[in-house]
Amino acid sequence: MTDKDHPCDLFISYSRKNKDHVLPIKDEIERELGLTCWIDLSNITCGTENFKSRVIPGIRQTRVAFLFFLSAQSQGSEYAMKEIGFAKKRAQKRVVLIRFNDDEMTDDFYFDYQNFDIIDWRAPEQRKKLFRDLKDWAGSEGLPRNRKEAGSKNGKSGTKERGGADGGNVTPGGNAPQTRKSAQAAKIEKAIKIVMAETSNSSIYVGKGIPAKKLENAIASMGVPKGEKVHALIDTTWFGSAKTGLLFTSFGIRWKNDWTTDSKKTSLSWAQVSERRHKMTCHSYDLSFSADAAVGLAGGGVEPKELKKLLVHIVELIELSV
Repeated sequence: MTDKDHPCDLFISYSRKNKDHVLPIKDEIERELGLTCWIDLSNITCGTENFKSRVIPGIRQTRVAFLFFLSAQSQGSEYAMKEIGFAKKRAQKRVVLIRFNDDEMTDDFYFDYQNFDIIDWRAPEQRKKLFRDLKDWAGSEGLPRNRKEAGSKNGKSGTKERGGADGGNVTPGGNAPQTRKSAQAAKIEKAIKIVMAETSNSSIYVGKGIPAKKLENAIASMGVPKGEKVHALIDTTWFGSAKTGLLFTSFGIRWKNDWTTDSKKTSLSWAQVSERRHKMTCHSYDLSFSADAAVGLAGGGVEPKELKKLLVHIVELIELSV
């Protein structure tokens, strides 16, 4: 049986020179969340057919996120750089950068990947944030938010590791029913439709009313993973390209600001929006969720207080299981 038969929750990309640092982190994620990891523990030669036949399906079938362990060695690894490049540009996966030492990004790496979330594993609060995000993302994919708890309730234990044909280590897990994912997606879509039907703001494009070119530009610019459904768009560009703005998706909200608004984060799940609903602060041209998350609205035709009202209404309807 090949790895293609066992899609995993997380793909771990790293340099084997950092193996002693990375494996304990992988083990803790699996232990705490019960999520399954694809990680190569062998020496698949980069660029060979074996590399492509193992790694490409591993990335494509990853269900929750692609984790890149940031170090001088991984940034200098042809193997790791091919993986993150494929995850971002081709497979369009959620990418999280994990920092575990003091190595900084190279200029080239920063240029290509500056917009992705960065987690410093050494900081307890950031570890907790990563765990919360992974739980939320697992839920948005129709998977149990904590596979460990779900497994124990069914009388099953943790995860099980399996050696691949060439020694690659894969930890497979079961699939949640497709109906659960569909039901959650339908609930989110219905909530957004109800809220958007109540607004008369023509600056918000909804459903089939989103121009195809705007949608294409926004998806590429805001890093929407393949398979994530876009329900509405606010275009904040002055000339209508939608390369900056805000998307309402089946996952949550995704945005890209222009130079006038700083924000380390560029996405929030609906669960995260709900958690921050009472902390949202309206400014002249942006809506702030926290010190590291703000959506710039200059040029978008939507006032911050209007966006706040829309978001609060959406999460309230989602929670009410409309």
